[in-house]
Amino acid sequence: MSRNYTKYTYNPVNHRLHILDEVRTDFMLETYIRIEQEEVFNNQLFKDYITALSRIRLGEALGRMTFNMRREFSIQCGWFIAQGDALLTKTEELVKAQSPNASFFIMKR
Repeated sequence: MSRNYTKYTYNPVNHRLHILDEVRTDFMLETYIRIEQEEVFNNQLFKDYITALSRIRLGEALGRMTFNMRREFSIQCGWFIAQGDALLTKTEELVKAQSPNASFFIMKR
């Protein structure tokens, strides 16, 4: 019979995890950290990521409507989408280049 569990103790005061058993197979530990709101909004990569997504959504929303404006002025919806895609790609590359311990990660779209 195989065991699918590992004995451990966790000390919440000093944030230490002690593995009490011998790890016989692969062992994966996934952890999360609570990030303060001020730290998230001060992160330039977060701002660039949100700006890129906003430009893409704005271009998609404006592309669904037709505007009649004076002097044959038109809104280039493709420009918003192209700028958003470029900034999004650049930001994702910068995030992936950071160390895996960085406090910012991108979920799949």
